[in-house]
Amino acid sequence: MGCNGSVPETQPSWASVQLVPAAKRMIEFLRLVEQHPCLYGNKDVIAKAIHRYEEVWLPLLASMPDRCKTLCPPLDVEW
Repeated sequence: MGCNGSVPETQPSWASVQLVPAAKRMIEFLRLVEQHPCLYGNKDVIAKAIHRYEEVWLPLLASMPDRCKTLCPPLDVEW
């Protein structure tokens, strides 16, 4: 943070991720998850999401390596 409490928009040249935009995207994602309490408060939903991640999502990505960066996981899987 800067002296005035703001986050600088620049970052070191060695950083490969644009940290400020990435942090803003993460905040938006967490706000979206917060709108769906079952994603973090229901053990059955969490267990099914983990199963879908391991048994469906990861094999799908492995079968389509050229599309890994363009596929968007469902919210429960992404969470």
